[in-house]
Amino acid sequence: LAVPLCLANLPLEMRGRGAGIMFTGVGIGIAASGTLVPMLARQDLSTVWLGIAALGLMLTFLAWRSWGAGDAAAQSAPADSEAGPVLSKAVWLLLLAYGLDAFAFVPHTVFWVDFIARGLGRGLAEGGSFWVLYGVGALCGPILAGLMAEKLGFQRAVVVCFFIKAVGLLLPVLSTARPSLAVSAMLVGALTPGISAITSGRVAELVGAARHRMVWGWMTTAFAVAQAASAYGLGFLFTVTHSYLLLYLIGGILLIVGGLLAMGSRR
Repeated sequence: LAVPLCLANLPLEMRGRGAGIMFTGVGIGIAASGTLVPMLARQDLSTVWLGIAALGLMLTFLAWRSWGAGDAAAQSAPADSEAGPVLSKAVWLLLLAYGLDAFAFVPHTVFWVDFIARGLGRGLAEGGSFWVLYGVGALCGPILAGLMAEKLGFQRAVVVCFFIKAVGLLLPVLSTARPSLAVSAMLVGALTPGISAITSGRVAELVGAARHRMVWGWMTTAFAVAQAASAYGLGFLFTVTHSYLLLYLIGGILLIVGGLLAMGSRR
């Protein structure tokens, strides 16, 4: 809900960087989890959950007064005059591409640290350090993707980001050297929230600010369903094959297909 609410209050020429700034919060959360959770886990697991809950309540309290005025402004904002139909071919193709991105999201989030720690035999400490690199990428990626969208346009930026993320997924298949893994972690980390940021902006372009909230809700639901299916499917595949690299190969291929679908999602 936060994304369409905020984008509705921004002029068109600022929606790229605006979406990027909003999704930077995902990177901040990843970086915070890499430091806060281990500290709280020294006590017990209940302390971890209670600490995160307290942080969420504090942030809600700090932001509370901003939502009422923003929501009123969003409801009174005029619809974009060039907005197309809600269920156009372009929207369907973008929805399918975004769902494929959710499938490819899983290997780096569920299996990444385990792949480095156990699959490559380098230990949990090194696996954790590569997770920090993933968080650094997630912190920088959305704003960089948003600036790219302002330069290239949302549609082209989405396509470029899908193919760059595919490279990030395929790098471990080509080489497990530390530089290759570091680049992979930062690329995929950057474009995990980065693709969401510019896809949201592209949806606003296609359907207009007034209908963005509804369509982005569909997109988020599709992402969640695909992510859950991927977690179960790739988890089962790993128990059968015990191959981490196969998961990254599948993720890279799916992102290439997603990039081709996004390429076809012109108005």
